Amino acid sequence: MPVESIAGVRLHVQSLGQPHRGTVVLVHGMTTSLASFYFTIAPTLAAEHRVVMYDLRGHGRSEATPSGYGIRSMAGDLAAIVERYAPSGPLAIVGHSFGAVVGLRYVLDHPGRVRKLVFAEGPLPVFLEDEDDEAALVEVDAEEVVASILAVQEHAVAHLPTATRDVLRGTGRRTRRVRSRTSALMKDTALLTDLAHDQDIPDAEIARCDCPVLLCYGTRTLPPMEATRKRLAAVLPDATMRMFECGHLMLNEVAAPFAAAVTAFLRDG
Repeated sequence: MPVESIAGVRLHVQSLGQPHRGTVVLVHGMTTSLASFYFTIAPTLAAEHRVVMYDLRGHGRSEATPSGYGIRSMAGDLAAIVERYAPSGPLAIVGHSFGAVVGLRYVLDHPGRVRKLVFAEGPLPVFLEDEDDEAALVEVDAEEVVASILAVQEHAVAHLPTATRDVLRGTGRRTRRVRSRTSALMKDTALLTDLAHDQDIPDAEIARCDCPVLLCYGTRTLPPMEATRKRLAAVLPDATMRMFECGHLMLNEVAAPFAAAVTAFLRDG
């Protein structure tokens, strides 16, 4: 599918499969793209579902708008994608990292619409722990955020199989490209300011989630993800936990087991 205007934003969308068991929308994490799904779990899920993937605004081939990067705004983009490509019928959402938070926000904003949610390696709050001062987040140095994101990625890449790790690291060009894109996203847009308004979701809201949730985390995940895992397990009314022998890059490290777990979860009930 081409890059097209959806709710006023040019978004890159791809789809696979047929809706035998409904539609599954895949939402990727920050600084990645729909390719993280397209080359990992999407083909497996497409055997039973219509799979819709898109690049978040400011990512991949989608438009880098000046603003609109908060969780609620990103969930609004997801709502526009659903309205365009899956306006009716069974709907499931699979989100990884920041995409998992966007998926949860969509579920809470559209009660009764989502049949199943897969929340994989998502952090809440998105950037800062124990931080409720908006001004403090706005004043965070963009280069520090870029360095933090790259450190998370390097931690994850370090635990990949040698061949995969070497391909991803390459000659360093990938790291420079990721740094450049991430730096532009942090410095040239209102992403940090936007997230300051709604970077977390209160427990009282999370407790109103009206669909079953599969929580997927790695045994080598980072402390913010581990804290989120425990928090959501305690707050969500209908949650199933699956742990995988991996770090944050679950899609790359354990694609086949993860895809099998998601398929079984979506098929059950």
